[in-house]
Parts: sequence; structure tokens; C-alpha cells
Amino acid sequence: MNESYKQLLIDLFADPQLMARFKEDPKAVLKERGEAVPDDVEIKVVEDTANLRHFVIPYLGTETPSSVEELEQRATKYWIIA
Repeated sequence: MNESYKQLLIDLFADPQLMARFKEDPKAVLKERGEAVPDDVEIKVVEDTANLRHFVIPYLGTETPSSVEELEQRATKYWIIA
């Protein structure tokens, strides 16, 4: 987990207003923090609970990766905060 992602999580849990803004408009909050978010990318915020977990399948492009190393490189390529 990269440092900017960890810091964002800490800030979200520490600041209920920031959490509410992030849930409503994550792109705006990310842009405020200097993260490049392409205009054509939609960001959906989901929150785990004690009884609900989300499994995110990353976008890898159209071709199947040929190795674990390629999978890791391609998976993090498309993350906004990786």
C-alpha cells in the first residue's frame, strides 16, 4: 500500500467531513491531494462493514498477463492511488 493511499485512509477516518466529501465526490478530493484522475475515469467508493467485504478485480487491459510480475505491474498501472 503506498504512502499517499495510507495517509488518505488515516485522514478519512479522522475527519468525518472529509469522509462525507470523499463518498460524494472522490475525484475532487483526490485532485485536491494532487492525484491525477483522468476525466473519463469514474471512481466509485464502497465501504466495508463488519459483515460485508468488497473484492475489487483490477482492470488489466484486454490481454491476459503472462506472469505474476506482469499481473502486478499492470494491476497497479490503472490504480489512481496504488
